[in-house]
Amino acid sequence: MWNLHCSTKERDKSKSTKTDEEWLNEVVYGVAVSQIINTINGIKTNKISVNDLYHQPVMLKNDYLIYSVIIFDNKNITEYKKVVEHDNIKINIFSLEDYATMMETLIHPYDIISYLYNRLQTSIPNILIGENSSSIIISSISSEQDFAQNFSELIYYNNPKLKEASLQMLALIGKYKTNLIKNNPNYKKILEILQMIKPEDSLNFMDRFWFAWKNACNNKFDSSKNIMLQSINDNKRIGITFFSIGTEKFKESRYYEILCDAKQLQNKLDIVLLIVFIGSQNKSCQIDWFYSEKEYTEDEKALQFYRNIGMFNGKVDKEIYEHMADKFLNSN
Repeated sequence: MWNLHCSTKERDKSKSTKTDEEWLNEVVYGVAVSQIINTINGIKTNKISVNDLYHQPVMLKNDYLIYSVIIFDNKNITEYKKVVEHDNIKINIFSLEDYATMMETLIHPYDIISYLYNRLQTSIPNILIGENSSSIIISSISSEQDFAQNFSELIYYNNPKLKEASLQMLALIGKYKTNLIKNNPNYKKILEILQMIKPEDSLNFMDRFWFAWKNACNNKFDSSKNIMLQSINDNKRIGITFFSIGTEKFKESRYYEILCDAKQLQNKLDIVLLIVFIGSQNKSCQIDWFYSEKEYTEDEKALQFYRNIGMFNGKVDKEIYEHMADKFLNSN
């Protein structure tokens, strides 16, 4: 997990007799850098809780990767150190104009973090070299705008569909946060899973999302589309299943537990997230988010049962599933 820490500095000439170079050295390379270092040390050595944009408490973890940024506002300064290193900590430095250029070009948070990381290694190279599936790309870099634009093209292999999918993924996460922050007890855990989907994987995710949406609106019962993830922090195996149940809800949301159990056994998972689609004739969908986390225990008998009824090959239909779920849940 990463965290972005910013410090901003603005030059007020009415209160200073310093030259632009003196101000840059003293305020940006001096005061701002010291503030960044002290903040990082505080995060690494203390237990700090903050509220996010939705007023939910978030505990800052000591092992976060921290990407520090200093932004200064002084239009007279065009030449400056893009990276400063102090106490083995590297800090990105931007003029306000260069920072705005970067943020306007790179929209996805993963892209911005990746950009900041690469900027620390190269401090804006003269030449940027990358490759896509069929060719090698070499670009001449002379400005922050060149670097950001070419970096974006490398990330998405110059594929507009991939970039569009990553923006759709961002919109989906935004919609999820707006609608479910107070309505789902596993809100934060689900949000963390969604945020694990990297831009390069977003096309795969969104293809499955819209496939499930279409099936639900066409009253098809399907759970064949899945994505597997690996949690970095605790090494847990996570499975996402796109579950179309048609145009009618289940009698009980507990019916989702049966598919979670089957998917856990099939893929030896620690966590299962069902994204459940209930369609309508006007092609809109209600989406339920169902989160299940429990210790994986091998059960070959149950696994074989799920195989036999067609749970994994798409042969099980909604009527059989509901009958089975009702029988299992009411017998426990």
